[in-house]
Amino acid sequence: MRSWLSSKRGPTPVTACGPIASATSRIRSRRRSGSAPARALGTLSALVQREANVLAYIDGFWLCFWLAMAALFSVALITRAPPGPFTPEPFGFAKTVLRKCGVTVS
Repeated sequence: MRSWLSSKRGPTPVTACGPIASATSRIRSRRRSGSAPARALGTLSALVQREANVLAYIDGFWLCFWLAMAALFSVALITRAPPGPFTPEPFGFAKTVLRKCGVTVS
């Protein structure tokens, strides 16, 4: 989600990559290679792919974080189980704490 939002605010990939591609092409052309633009485009493509993978991982971690926050919030809303035949009875220290809180313990 963050990578999608940052792409909406930032420059388009064509305008952002144009100067980088031409600079990389100029650096590679110093080696007197006829395939300098192709290699520059390959280098740029690898760089963009690496950054896209990093953004995908960041988005995955944010998704896990917010799902964990939602789970903690839902666990916080869980109340005490009503008394019944399968409800365990508190013992020792738990009985003392419950009595101090005003809960009747048998």
